Amino acid sequence: PSEKTGEGDPPSAPEKGFGTITGKIVIDSADEGSLPSPEAILFAVGKAPVDNTFCASEMAIRNESFIVNPMTRGVQNVFIYLEEMPDDGKKVIATQKTEFWPSASKENLVLDQQNCTYKPHAMLVKAGEAFTANSQDSVVHSYRGTPFKNSPFNENVNPNSSLKVNPYRRPEPYPVPISCATHSWMSGYQLPLSHPYAAVTNDKGEFQISDLPTGEHEFIIWHENKGSLGKGVVAKQKVTVNVGENDLGELTFRLNQFKK
Repeated sequence: PSEKTGEGDPPSAPEKGFGTITGKIVIDSADEGSLPSPEAILFAVGKAPVDNTFCASEMAIRNESFIVNPMTRGVQNVFIYLEEMPDDGKKVIATQKTEFWPSASKENLVLDQQNCTYKPHAMLVKAGEAFTANSQDSVVHSYRGTPFKNSPFNENVNPNSSLKVNPYRRPEPYPVPISCATHSWMSGYQLPLSHPYAAVTNDKGEFQISDLPTGEHEFIIWHENKGSLGKGVVAKQKVTVNVGENDLGELTFRLNQFKK
């Protein structure tokens, strides 16, 4: 808690500098009995409707549209981000952990296609920067999307190959759904931004965003199960950032806040 100021004094502004926020997106314990099964699948082994000699031939295809950790009640694949670069923000964050945002590291950013599934399912992209679309499958896939601020795209990815793609010349206000023309169940979401102040929750519902300018910021919390475009916004969360570590703890939501 902040120290009390004298009567009538305005609250003091945070010390100028940069801070890191951490937190966890969780479902309220009151809904614990109604959580989706962590083993929910789209197709069992051998049951894919197309190319089942390759798709789900040895491993079931998981339903990744709404994953909640049964131990922590943490929600995976939630986007937390600022819509625009804040004043005094940094274009590059050296301290951003690769666990939370691989594209912020010096490693090559890759969208993989494996067992007829996009990996990662939810992904941050730097607007205007090329990345790799890779396939480990022995069938042709397509990588297609209809962004809101950028042109539609549809790239074929040949079996066991990769190609460089750069579909997002401009940032987008919301995550863009991607799909495959041949395998209709393949889906994922990509959020291109012009700044690095964003994260996607991990399998425990955890997130971290580094090097935020101190002061108040409003974050968009977005998840696909809520809906597409702006309808996918679960909440807008105002956060006051101080220099150093800022642990937000658990940000708790009722289950119906993640439903359309």
